[in-house]
Amino acid sequence: MTLAPTQVSAHHRTRVTLKKVSVVTRRTPLTSLTGPCTSRLLEQQAPGPAVDHSEGTAAGHYIYIESSSPQHPGDIARIDSPVYNPSSGSCVTFWYSMNGITIGTLNIYKKTGATRGSPLWTMSGNQGLQWQKAQVSVSSSVGFQVTFEGIIGPGYKSDIALDDIDISLGACPTAGSCNFEKDLCDWTNANAGDDFDWERIQGATASNNTGPQTDHTLNSAYGTYLYIEASDPRQQGDKAWLVSSAYPNGTDQCISWWYNMNGGGMGTLNVNVWPYNTGMSQTTIWLKSGDQGPMWNQGQVQILDPGAAYRIVFEAIRGPNYNSDLAIDDIILLPGNCMGHAIPQLNPCVYQCDGHCVRSDQICNLINDCSDIRDENTCGYNCNFETGTCNWSNTNGTSFVFKQGPSPVPNSNLGPLFDHTTLSPNGHYMYLDADKGSLYSSAIYVSPLLMQASPSCEMVFYYHMTGTYIGQLEVTLKQDYLQSRVFFLLGDQQNVWKKAVVYIGRMSNPFNVVINARRTFSTNGDIAIDDIFFQNCGYPAPQSSCAANQFKCKTNVCISKSRLCDFTDDCGDNSDEAKSSDIVSCSTYQKCSFEQDFCFFQQDQTDDFDWSRRSGPTVTVGTGPSRDHTLNSANGHYLYIETSSPQRPGQTARLVSPFLFANDSSNFCIMRFYYEMFGPDINTLTVYYRTQVNGQLNRLWGRNGNVG
Repeated sequence: MTLAPTQVSAHHRTRVTLKKVSVVTRRTPLTSLTGPCTSRLLEQQAPGPAVDHSEGTAAGHYIYIESSSPQHPGDIARIDSPVYNPSSGSCVTFWYSMNGITIGTLNIYKKTGATRGSPLWTMSGNQGLQWQKAQVSVSSSVGFQVTFEGIIGPGYKSDIALDDIDISLGACPTAGSCNFEKDLCDWTNANAGDDFDWERIQGATASNNTGPQTDHTLNSAYGTYLYIEASDPRQQGDKAWLVSSAYPNGTDQCISWWYNMNGGGMGTLNVNVWPYNTGMSQTTIWLKSGDQGPMWNQGQVQILDPGAAYRIVFEAIRGPNYNSDLAIDDIILLPGNCMGHAIPQLNPCVYQCDGHCVRSDQICNLINDCSDIRDENTCGYNCNFETGTCNWSNTNGTSFVFKQGPSPVPNSNLGPLFDHTTLSPNGHYMYLDADKGSLYSSAIYVSPLLMQASPSCEMVFYYHMTGTYIGQLEVTLKQDYLQSRVFFLLGDQQNVWKKAVVYIGRMSNPFNVVINARRTFSTNGDIAIDDIFFQNCGYPAPQSSCAANQFKCKTNVCISKSRLCDFTDDCGDNSDEAKSSDIVSCSTYQKCSFEQDFCFFQQDQTDDFDWSRRSGPTVTVGTGPSRDHTLNSANGHYLYIETSSPQRPGQTARLVSPFLFANDSSNFCIMRFYYEMFGPDINTLTVYYRTQVNGQLNRLWGRNGNVG
């Protein structure tokens, strides 16, 4: 699927027929940092913390400031990130160690040009032996860097260390909120008081008839959640504690989460409050026991201030047998009272149409479940703005917003002279009002909540964006606190309406589409949008039977057998991607999603540089993906080649598979993969085969240049 040229990037699916073949891929380091230091900033194994954070060993690496002579109290060391794109919200995550009786200060700044301004985050004094996690949100209307500043304290026991720095799209979640796709966030397994630990896992648990089949965040076998493994050596009554970071006295919060308690031997899930002044004693504020069925369920409870600093604990207690794999996912903490955050209840029959009921979770799911389309017509996601703004809304809370045009006073700074729908001055569109806001103010325009989208889903809209250095326009997909950028434009796009086709892809849980625009106020011109509509977002209708070359999903949808086990939910219920079931077994395929590592692929030792493994957008503007294909998310991982310095034009990176053999029923095998080639300087992607180690490369498939 090709999207608007030079504006958005998409993953393209292809298949290659192989005969005893080998193919290729690689891995990326964490954010690399470069910049000046006014005191020594070193990468070392020791001194500082006893171990690094990444590997937890003395062989791992981190960066730190050395506070011994010749350094003096008050000396400063700074290190800068690469330059990042303008962003309405990015999250900087890092781990720090500040252990010592004379520890100084660690500051984090946003740097634009040569200006740092005031610290976004600061920490001073001894913070103990353990590595600590911190997050800070950064927004900027221009390209920016993140600066880490270490200041030496009054003595030599003042070493400050950093590790595992990551900068991702989207503002940081509220402390304690976590979908477990990357790690445990602010949560940790207790070091004492319980019997075993919670574990991160993808797909089904190892035991039959217990635990979920997918995570809740992505409703995918490749999504991640937490669970307790109830098999031996675990015994009835054993407990596992998942503990939050500390919250200060005087903090009321509303916590919600999703849980799966599926199994005939299911035990108990408790949510406890653990004040610091009560020793090991905890107070249970929510509990659930016994088999709750195979579905994910949502829990919510109010946390009232216990009168002291406190932690929150998810306590899982193993039931009478091994059918007690209990799971949790998607924890969200919100300040204040739960009254404003009520859990929506499923209505099993919102509409009676065509002889069947339409549930509340089928409303606004981009699928016409009623022949008269009443289940989708009132949702207001398709909009030409002729009679209003449908159900799109401004959410930035300022006066700088999208307004319905044209302006009553014609002005080149207040939108185009005619709309796109009617191509006349009497038509309507949405534009940014240049009379409001300040330099590079941001307007955020949000769709109604959409319940799901199929793998082929696209959003089409028209934009008018004219004026030298007028600003930027981007589209992101938002699920809870996670955002993935799917479209980006910068600067003058000429004085005409243009069409944008934004690839959305599979979204198995509710989401919003967010249009974010910034404009300068020293430039004549405008940013306007019109005629938003969604296409190809549903699934084929169920059939009573399928053709011989088709696969029948559990939903009774027919799909091509070539779509089986290809990392895409073509059925809508993942039945075409099941690792093992009565209708398909993807476990027999040799597959790699790169979510954990490089699997069976290896770097070629005879090429010029290596493939890298990464999640989220690459660091270079205007090239590379912003999300992976497997999870369709900025949390998912993919392989890419980093072409910035020291790489040079014409250099080659190759990834090599093990030797492959066709099965007994065929004299060939087929390799399927998804690729993305987005950028004005893209060169070549080629698949070769060879029949011996370091043997001759024989071309099977190739692509050149930017394919969007």
